[in-house]
Amino acid sequence: MFDYYDPDGNPIEMMEWAKSYGRKWNRLTADYTANCYVVSTVYLGLDHGYPGIPLIYETMVFSRCPKRWGHRSERINFRELICRRYSTREEALAGHLEVLRVWRYKDNLMNRRREKRRIAKHEKFMEKIRSGEALRELREARDQYEAVTRGTTLTAE
Repeated sequence: MFDYYDPDGNPIEMMEWAKSYGRKWNRLTADYTANCYVVSTVYLGLDHGYPGIPLIYETMVFSRCPKRWGHRSERINFRELICRRYSTREEALAGHLEVLRVWRYKDNLMNRRREKRRIAKHEKFMEKIRSGEALRELREARDQYEAVTRGTTLTAE
């Protein structure tokens, strides 16, 4: 059975909770979207029955797919990566900032790794061009294609 609480943590009736939950300013505490993650902290207003202090605020992190691959909008995977619950608005905001600090670091780290891989791949490709290896590979691919279209097979030299 759920117990209902107002944003200050005082017990209230279900209908009173439903009316207060309908007000947008009561629901959302904080929200942040990074390159790969969405960090969201919200007021739930109900305790899920865990023993101890009622936990009525919740912070979750979701993964996010940016606009690409022909999609018109971003897609959010709603399987949470983490979930933390708090009993007061102050704890929730502090927890949100802490989670945000950690996930911003992870996001920046992932972007740096991605950029390093992209640069390394580009440098490897440029080295192939400088050495003439890329041209040889293109000629080999062309010869293989022509052999397949003619119905003959290439022999190793």
